[in-house]
Amino acid sequence: MFGEYPVVANGAEIGTLHVSKDGLMTVFDARCRDPGELIRLSVYGDKEAYLGVMTPDGKGEVRLYKRFSRAALADFPETIRFAAPPGLQLTENKEVAKETAEIQCPNEVNTAEDDSTGAEEPETEQIRWRHGAGGALVGICADKRYLAVPIKAGVVPVGGDFTRELIADTEYAVFELKNGT
Repeated sequence: MFGEYPVVANGAEIGTLHVSKDGLMTVFDARCRDPGELIRLSVYGDKEAYLGVMTPDGKGEVRLYKRFSRAALADFPETIRFAAPPGLQLTENKEVAKETAEIQCPNEVNTAEDDSTGAEEPETEQIRWRHGAGGALVGICADKRYLAVPIKAGVVPVGGDFTRELIADTEYAVFELKNGT
């Protein structure tokens, strides 16, 4: 549970959630740029757990700082995937047919020489997907992070640039998560 997780809204990574230990308490410290509107925050894993409302810090950011006892964490997911506004519809956590998606990471990571022409052809790394909340997938490739939202569920965020991709026989809207945008 301890570590750093993305805060996601409208298909973009808008901030960071740090989860750490402080004595007997578990600390949730989330920060992001101030969007000028109220942000309620939940953590997602195999289930959703509500954290609270982010408040302005007077420096152009909003922050949520909460301390929970072990007993208060009883209804929290064991493994956190990301933080987002509450109410994402959770679906049964089913296996993705392949651990790597059929789409290619846009970053060139290695080059291999083609013996027939002498030219170098880039080899691309595939995005490695993990299950998120609401049937979404969270992917990492090289130094980029992606969020794939199932299109058939009707939960494609509005106002973001995405590509439609088929992953394990399900159509997804795939967003590249960018810090602060």
